[in-house]
Amino acid sequence: MRREYGKREFRRDEKNTAFHKKVKSTMKMTSQCVAEQFREEVPYHPTTQNAKRLKAKEGR
Repeated sequence: MRREYGKREFRRDEKNTAFHKKVKSTMKMTSQCVAEQFREEVPYHPTTQNAKRLKAKEGR
């Protein structure tokens, strides 16, 4: 059985099962860290579409 992680292909066998687990956990931790940093650093900005709708309601 082959699985792809990014652009690399890995064969799943007994020798590299621990390696697969390490790669998976590292990828998961990395994406979680990026998401947390993004949430902390970027304040809420309404989308352009929502802003346009609010302006349209005010004009009525």
